[in-house]
Amino acid sequence: MSLLSFRDVVAERAACLEPLGFTERQSRFLTTVMAHSGVFLERQYCRFAGIAHGQKSHDFVQRLVQRSFARVEATSHLYQGRFYHLHHKRLYSLIGQRTTATGSGRTAAG
Repeated sequence: MSLLSFRDVVAERAACLEPLGFTERQSRFLTTVMAHSGVFLERQYCRFAGIAHGQKSHDFVQRLVQRSFARVEATSHLYQGRFYHLHHKRLYSLIGQRTTATGSGRTAAG
């Protein structure tokens, strides 16, 4: 019996997102986010992708929001930041992951 690493699983599932117009790197990032909490910061994408914060990262998150794959969640005024919540059921279904009945990105138990 062969055990797959998390990276192998992510790579396999990420390929399912590429037909939506995401690059391999973007697809791997989205799959990783969906496998965990379903939320991310733009700087986490930059770190994952090995890029500086700028136009590329901004365009990526804006495209997610414009296509209704993610929504912006603002933090309190104290932190003046925002995070993004991947919530689109089609994204989760393409990678073979169920979502809760509320449509949040969190996986259903059991």
